[in-house]
Amino acid sequence: MTDFDIDPLVREFAEFRDEVAPHVRSAGVAKTRQTVRVRRRNHMIAAGILTALAIIVPAAAYGTHRETVPAGPIRPPGPVQDLGNATLDLPPWAPDALLAGCPSGRLVFRNDSHPIGGAKSIHLEQVVHADVDHDGTVDAVARFACVDAAADVSTYQVVAFAADNAMRGQVAVQTGPVKAICDVRADADGTVSIEVGDFPAPLRCLVRQQAPLMKTQWRTYAWTGAQFAQSAGPTSFPRVVTTDDLRVFTDGLVVFNGDEGIMDFTVGNHGKSPVPYQAVFAMPAGTKLKSIEGGCAGPPPGYRGGNLTCGGTVDPQTGLWLMFRFTRTDARRQTTPITVHVRPSPGYTDPNLTNNDVSFTFRYR
Repeated sequence: MTDFDIDPLVREFAEFRDEVAPHVRSAGVAKTRQTVRVRRRNHMIAAGILTALAIIVPAAAYGTHRETVPAGPIRPPGPVQDLGNATLDLPPWAPDALLAGCPSGRLVFRNDSHPIGGAKSIHLEQVVHADVDHDGTVDAVARFACVDAAADVSTYQVVAFAADNAMRGQVAVQTGPVKAICDVRADADGTVSIEVGDFPAPLRCLVRQQAPLMKTQWRTYAWTGAQFAQSAGPTSFPRVVTTDDLRVFTDGLVVFNGDEGIMDFTVGNHGKSPVPYQAVFAMPAGTKLKSIEGGCAGPPPGYRGGNLTCGGTVDPQTGLWLMFRFTRTDARRQTTPITVHVRPSPGYTDPNLTNNDVSFTFRYR
């Protein structure tokens, strides 16, 4: 911009100043000093308010975080119970638990876990809050999983605790047709709803894809004054009988020759029509699937070892032979068996599941 462009503006402001200046009275030095003092005081007050807010707001946020209830519609009147770092009294696990040797009684939990020994431990999976006995105080309801990480087997139970961490009672446990307990929620009326499954869920139910054959349902439990009892929801899993019967035939051995092992089995179909199926098995740590022969679709994209689900279709009478090749990823000789479950795909049923499961042991040459 040139001086020529600015001159008209300068001239207009100069004319305005000449017209207004005679009518303006100076406030004087004293008035100026007073104005400066007022402005300085206002700045100091504003700075003090901002400093106080800087301290109060994070403290309030921290306090809110500490008081937050993990789940459930009821807010405890005091600090939230830290069951994950406490000594808790656990009821016995079911006599037919999928994993044996899980301890009960007074157990010390640190960081949501109680070590048992080796690869076994008990995990505090979930905590919700509800006034289960309607006495005006909030109880904590916790879901526990006893896990063998090497065998990838889990068993479950749900337990209620009073505000002082005293055990209120066992709400539900993995037993009978209930093979997994994967979720829990607190209801507004003080009851507790639990999601149960009819098929073993490894990895503590953390990855539902590891149990693709599992059917789940929600069941509700209420405190009777002495114990918990189911008060709503289904009491059994649906079962539809068909004429198809899948069976597994094998010698039950995984034979390793050096670092490569082979496992094979035959899926039979004693029915009148082709049946789509899924085979689910867990491999112990230190082994990795190398290939599958025989028509089983798998492994999934991105597979890097661990549990595997594959499937295909079995024609009646002829059956299907499958062979799996493994490689050892460490020098250990595996001793944990592999359990294979063969089930019809969703929408198909099997009247006899007792001949669909088999455990493989290892042999080394």
